[in-house]
Amino acid sequence: MFRQVQALQLFATPLWAQEIAAAERGALEQELLAGVQALAPGPSPVDLYRRAAFARFAALAEAMAENVLQRLQSVQRGMEVVRLEALVEAPGAASPPRVQPNAYLAGLYLLTGVGQWAA
Repeated sequence: MFRQVQALQLFATPLWAQEIAAAERGALEQELLAGVQALAPGPSPVDLYRRAAFARFAALAEAMAENVLQRLQSVQRGMEVVRLEALVEAPGAASPPRVQPNAYLAGLYLLTGVGQWAA
């Protein structure tokens, strides 16, 4: 059916997309939305992984990291979240490029519905 199939390198590093089951995603997004809305306007603290509202997400991020490491057949194990922040942008806004220093893996979770929080 397909004449050619390629793995595309979109960025300097591989991009791993992992879908969360719908039942788990609903509860997770409600917690994240409440957690983000409770933050003060302005730059987010980078230690959100230490807050109860983000605990489920931090555990999920660690599980996703382990999944990627297994697929890469990496000897690295025992990954842990050491930085978690929230960036709220207006609908349609472009997110600025981000650099995660000292990170073996970095992640991004796009959450909708927080626009009413942004001033």
